[in-house]
Amino acid sequence: MDQQLHILEGEGTDYRIKRGLAHILRNSFSTFEIVSPLAPDELRDRIFTLAATQTPSPTAAEQHLQILANQLTQELERDVEPIHIRQGLYADLKENRILTSFDAPTPEALLHRYNLSQVQGIFYKASHVVMNLHRNDPGEYKLMFKYLKLFR
Repeated sequence: MDQQLHILEGEGTDYRIKRGLAHILRNSFSTFEIVSPLAPDELRDRIFTLAATQTPSPTAAEQHLQILANQLTQELERDVEPIHIRQGLYADLKENRILTSFDAPTPEALLHRYNLSQVQGIFYKASHVVMNLHRNDPGEYKLMFKYLKLFR
């Protein structure tokens, strides 16, 4: 996805908008999951324990992957291939998570979310805020003060 975004950005000067929209799509409308036969830390522990028994070499690494794949196939009662272990070793890193679902927003919803993020960014960096309130509904004032206290 990052490579596709880089291609889409090209040489244009509006790359920040494209990156912002991509960030919103990635974080608000996408679900990423860890895909691994075991928890990645447990998988690393087991493969590194196996690897510590021999001198490191490409042949030994393939043997260890095959041995662990056979062990996991028996333990989990499903087919585990060495490629699954290789992919699962560092599946807990953010860049290695797999996109499992994407709820495509309407263009209007995406633009609304982008604009909301822009306004939030301004408030996060503000050192002070001046508010002019013109509504005479006490309930609305109470709600506003509630959120002011909540978000400090």
